[in-house]
Amino acid sequence: MGFYLAVAGCVSNDLFREAPRFGVELDSVRVTVEGDFSGNPAVSDAITYDVELSGSGDLGALVKEVDRIAEIRNTIRQGVPVSLRTILIV
Repeated sequence: MGFYLAVAGCVSNDLFREAPRFGVELDSVRVTVEGDFSGNPAVSDAITYDVELSGSGDLGALVKEVDRIAEIRNTIRQGVPVSLRTILIV
């Protein structure tokens, strides 16, 4: 579940980071992520997330921009090779 927590954390962090650029004041943010793992080895199925927030300013525009730029979300959507580089046994 840490995988989905990373998605939620990234989106939440980016909302707070980008809010000043949009002139938005955030009072609260809640990001919930849903997904599941299947297969052997297990890999994630489709991931969805919901954003619940309150504050002032154009909150919808902020969420849409964060959906566009969020680093972890973009990495998952675009895919990236992951490889083992080193094994160090001490």
